[in-house]
Amino acid sequence: MKVLIVVVAICYSLLRYAWASGVYITNWPAYIGNKAMAFCAVSFLVTALFKKTSNNKEAKEYFYLSSISAIAHAAMSMAILHPEYYNFLFSANNKLNIFGEFTILFGSLGFGIFVTTSQHTFAKDIALLSIIFAHITSVGILKWIEPQRWAYGLVPISLISGTIIIIGAIIRTKAQKKQKIE
Repeated sequence: MKVLIVVVAICYSLLRYAWASGVYITNWPAYIGNKAMAFCAVSFLVTALFKKTSNNKEAKEYFYLSSISAIAHAAMSMAILHPEYYNFLFSANNKLNIFGEFTILFGSLGFGIFVTTSQHTFAKDIALLSIIFAHITSVGILKWIEPQRWAYGLVPISLISGTIIIIGAIIRTKAQKKQKIE
């Protein structure tokens, strides 16, 4: 499953952003790698929450992989955070616009909670998923609402990641309800 997540993240990122959107090959390592790392971080996190209900050791491995992916995503994002890469996050004077500000706010909060959380309680997990969803939404909402602009109809990876987060919240909530019943 771990390898599958990485392969899907890399292949979809290349398909959506290199082939369909025309990102230059010189921008593949950081820009497309960043998309893949973000997708991996979310996918590993939700898989960890799912595994937590049956196999705590395997869940820890997925939490670890998610944290490595999140660290890589944060570092790469900060390295390429400027209008040439993310013009939709900047205003005309090259300062962050409201979407850029919220992207940084929620990304920083999510990163802080994620890397400092060793005990995954229900409240912490739902808070983390909510903040990550807010981060993903602030960076992606303007693209989500215009499907006619999606390159070859390929869904933005942020929308896929947001959907995975919602699924993760549902899984975690159902697991919590099940624990209360038992």
